[in-house]
Amino acid sequence: MPRLRLAPLLLAVQLGLVGCGGDDLLLPSAGQPAKIAVVSGDGQTGTVGQPLEKPIVVAVTDPEDRPVEGIEVAFVVPAGATSPPMTRS
Repeated sequence: MPRLRLAPLLLAVQLGLVGCGGDDLLLPSAGQPAKIAVVSGDGQTGTVGQPLEKPIVVAVTDPEDRPVEGIEVAFVVPAGATSPPMTRS
């Protein structure tokens, strides 16, 4: 059974949120998304095509570690893997 690992995905998302632009570097301000962290559901194993036992829950926070609501988080399925139907909550 394939094992779902979120660490590389979360690192990529964090790098994309923070970015790097040299002199014109624009960091997120208070209230804007700056970080994403796994709250629960990481490290699960499951059968391809079947839902995991627990949902994967992440928290998006601003630079001051305050929750940022209403942010859409996309989980990217690695090449060659089966993509489950997307749900949103």
